[in-house]
Amino acid sequence: MRFALLATICSVVLFALIGCAAPAVTPAPTSAAPPTTAPLAATSGALVKVNMAYTAISVAVLPMWVAYDEGFFKQNGIDASMQYIATSPVLTAAMLSGEVQIAHAAEEVVLNSDLSGGDVVILASGANRLIFSLYAKPDISTIADLKGKKIGVTAHGSSTDFAARWFLTKNGLKPDQDVALVSIGGVPSILAALEAGGVDAGVVSPPTSFKAQKAGFKELVNFADMALPYYQSPVIARKSWVAANPDTVRKFMKAYVEAVAFIKKDKAATEQIIGKYTKTTDSAELDGTYNEFNRVLPQAPYPTTDAIQTGLGLVALDNPKAQGADPAQFFDASWVQELDKSGFIAGLYK
Repeated sequence: MRFALLATICSVVLFALIGCAAPAVTPAPTSAAPPTTAPLAATSGALVKVNMAYTAISVAVLPMWVAYDEGFFKQNGIDASMQYIATSPVLTAAMLSGEVQIAHAAEEVVLNSDLSGGDVVILASGANRLIFSLYAKPDISTIADLKGKKIGVTAHGSSTDFAARWFLTKNGLKPDQDVALVSIGGVPSILAALEAGGVDAGVVSPPTSFKAQKAGFKELVNFADMALPYYQSPVIARKSWVAANPDTVRKFMKAYVEAVAFIKKDKAATEQIIGKYTKTTDSAELDGTYNEFNRVLPQAPYPTTDAIQTGLGLVALDNPKAQGADPAQFFDASWVQELDKSGFIAGLYK
């Protein structure tokens, strides 16, 4: 992948779309690592090269990791590469430039891009609820105690930022006024900032949330318990690329739902993959991480209107174009629907 071009691309694309500077791309920690088990036999014929990316070292992107490590991409005729791109603006630039074709990224990437004239679309939901917890210093016992404090999030406009703003507003606190939201970077960095005293609380995902618990911090809320429809890390691609490459999209989607089925059926092997990418070895943390993700991962990962509507409500705080926008324009459920109606998904569980 020619990610050295991103600095130039971002200066042009992001000025038009987002107006923020782009940090460097960080390589995936194990993109060249061998599968955890023997890969399945590849589809006959030449493999199609597809560059993929994800924006968080989080269990939320687990289906892509599993599809790569267990050979599902190769089995379905895809020569996949993966990159970890730490921020949504850089990912957006990479997708719009054609450097990345498919990614796991938060739904606000799609909403912000499309409202600014982009053509990114959600193809599969991934987890259908937020997989975050808000952890705080031990002396913060109630939500009211957060007033005047600082909460660490990955970046403004990210899923962690959305979760914090939604939770504070729901409980009568004004984000950026009553409580400061501090952009930290990656989720592990939020825990580091919490430990160093740079913030008083932080929004983290498994397995980092279990590390925070072990470090003595207090969980104020587990967002998955609140059943708020939202796509923390759906599958996204450009509409123009999807239209030009339907066979490749179909191959990817088959590999993706096969990975979902693998996650559902093989807990032990899945936990090995979680540990590999998140650098987690504690069995209790891996078990808790698996359980948290599995309960919010549907077998047929349809993107739906309600979760997009939730995201539009957040984006509207900064972008008036989101008000009254049609949620249907941001997702395409036909690819999951095709596999579901054909019986392919059900067949994976027999």
